[in-house]
Amino acid sequence: MDLSLYFQTLATLVPLVVIVSGYLNTYVFKTSTSTVHQIVSWAVALIVAFAGQQLDLGFLADLNLMWTAIYGVALGLVSNGIFDIEIIKAFLALIGARKKPV
Repeated sequence: MDLSLYFQTLATLVPLVVIVSGYLNTYVFKTSTSTVHQIVSWAVALIVAFAGQQLDLGFLADLNLMWTAIYGVALGLVSNGIFDIEIIKAFLALIGARKKPV
């Protein structure tokens, strides 16, 4: 499995977060509480973003810590179903993020 394929854009990274979060919630934490599911999903989104930045993967390779955190939060918003990817694209464009990663 080539993980670099997931790190091409924010939209391609969302399924990885959903899969890892689902696995952790089902097999590791074994909980049905929605609050725990949300916390795990947010943590996974931030960890994946920072891991991608540290490992120089895809669009996260050249980001500083602030932009990595912003993309991690955006990833969490989309993977938790709070916002649609189009809304996140508009928000990132508004704050001056690079056009390439979304």
